[in-house]
Amino acid sequence: MEVSKGTGFGSISTRISALAVVGLAMLFGAVTTSAQVVDYNVNVTGTGHQDYYVGQLGRQENEPSCKANPLNELNIMCAYNFYGFADLPQEQGDSWIAFSETRDGYKFIRRVLTGTKENKWNGQDFAADPTMLASEGFAAVTNISGIRGGNSVMQIQRMMEVNTETGFRHISEAGQIEIARISGSNFIDKPDARIIPHPDGGTAPVTMILEDGSTITRELPRIRILVTFAVFNGSNENIRTYSTFSDEFGAPGSWSNQRQITQSDGLDQGLSVANIGQKVLYVVRRFGDANEPDSLIGAISRNGGERIGKVFEITADTGFCPFDQVTLPDPTVAPNAVSFRTNDFPWVSATANEFVLVYSERPRDPATGDCLAQGSRVMVRTSQNGTSWSPAVEVSSIPDKSNNGGPGHAFQFMQSIDCTDEFCQALWYDTRNESIAFEAALQGVVSNHWEDVPFVEDFNVLDGEKGLLRFRRTADVYTNRINI
Repeated sequence: MEVSKGTGFGSISTRISALAVVGLAMLFGAVTTSAQVVDYNVNVTGTGHQDYYVGQLGRQENEPSCKANPLNELNIMCAYNFYGFADLPQEQGDSWIAFSETRDGYKFIRRVLTGTKENKWNGQDFAADPTMLASEGFAAVTNISGIRGGNSVMQIQRMMEVNTETGFRHISEAGQIEIARISGSNFIDKPDARIIPHPDGGTAPVTMILEDGSTITRELPRIRILVTFAVFNGSNENIRTYSTFSDEFGAPGSWSNQRQITQSDGLDQGLSVANIGQKVLYVVRRFGDANEPDSLIGAISRNGGERIGKVFEITADTGFCPFDQVTLPDPTVAPNAVSFRTNDFPWVSATANEFVLVYSERPRDPATGDCLAQGSRVMVRTSQNGTSWSPAVEVSSIPDKSNNGGPGHAFQFMQSIDCTDEFCQALWYDTRNESIAFEAALQGVVSNHWEDVPFVEDFNVLDGEKGLLRFRRTADVYTNRINI
């Protein structure tokens, strides 16, 4: 396994643009042999098309998911959270999903995904957390939606590839298809999805009623769509992870009953899924307690997700030192600090014959093995069978800039990975290039050195001349090619 040199992409102030580049970095890496420098001005949110309802442009978009057309690598499709209705409560007033694509690998056009203003987006208050899927002639976006404080739904928007004059190669089916619904206080969160070749092979006709009311039928290679998600009641004490799949291109009535992956007493969240043919690997984090340490656990299905085996521990050999931090000020930890959520969850993908796992963790004391509150690193491990894993390797080592001679204390977190048949592209946030002004401001005020601060937070610093100032830590987005 060879890990290439990482490349930085700009500061946290360009977070929306940088996150939009994530899909491009992962996809464009598939056609070269070295780490990529991607122009972060290429924004996959694109420009709205006049023939489609697009909401208010220029609002925040985040959490993009991108895939390339397997028959045309220049046709890249992306879905992402869209907030163009946030100031339009009479129309939506909350987040929804937008879709964009390009014909040339560079210029994106976009539209809101899908539905109409008249039906109030299938009666839901919001939608979020998309996963983009693509196969020959077919594409889809899975996402969660729901009523704030009420029911939640796992759903899918299917698309057919056509050659239109609008610039879009894919037209949406009219309406979303419900995959699963959770009622009451429980809520669906953290979904993932994969397209799996149908075990019987062959082709089948697929018919869709499109947004313009027309009907289209195509003969397409048979696939299954595997969807995973977590169900929780607002507490880590009661989280379950589920899997379900479709036999008929995600059509209504073809979704199977939910399969529970983890046991009822598991403290787990953040499920990710990958497949090599019909073998499916599920990976999830288990939160520890006084009797059991934090760990990464997995489960395997050998028939495309239909039957799921027993849960096993992936990190039993090495242990797991998670990088977590509070979301709001914590007077017992950092009373003058404000942090964003960084609870780190694993992300898994697969080449043609190996599963590849990335996760973020804090370093260990080389003498005692104890977890240290000194930044975090993105680690990668590989496995051919999903149960026996290679030793963990740093995706990109952090240079030591601290005064105490220990390991580099910068933070790497919020990692993801996407693989082709031969190699993978890892992505993460990295604070190794913190701003000089911020470092200087913290010298002797909050810590002896900014790298010794165990969290990524905004700090209030008392300045004798200017009073109380807020200093914001910065982070770049890095990407690395990993040759398997």
